[in-house]
Amino acid sequence: MKKLILVAAFLSVSTLSLAQSTKSKTGATTNTIPAQATANDVKMYRQAGTSSEVLMNLQTTDKIEYHRKLNSSWAVVTVGDKVGYVLFSELTNPKPQILAMEKKRK
Repeated sequence: MKKLILVAAFLSVSTLSLAQSTKSKTGATTNTIPAQATANDVKMYRQAGTSSEVLMNLQTTDKIEYHRKLNSSWAVVTVGDKVGYVLFSELTNPKPQILAMEKKRK
């Protein structure tokens, strides 16, 4: 049992160490995870809803920083200096890190 707990703790630390710390405009440090769009022309919205204004169309080559999962459908992301919402299903990389980070925040 102790070995199982030790292995779980090691995996948690290893996974969380891959998350990056970045500074926001206010100077606060936030944990982000690099993400990638699953296809070209994935829409990033101003608010979490497809009827909201489209801020930009994301390409698979864009540098996307994942902040958190808003609900079962939407993720909060940053691309450059723009913060917006993307359908969670339209993002890839790396799901284990995202899940570990979400558990840590709860």
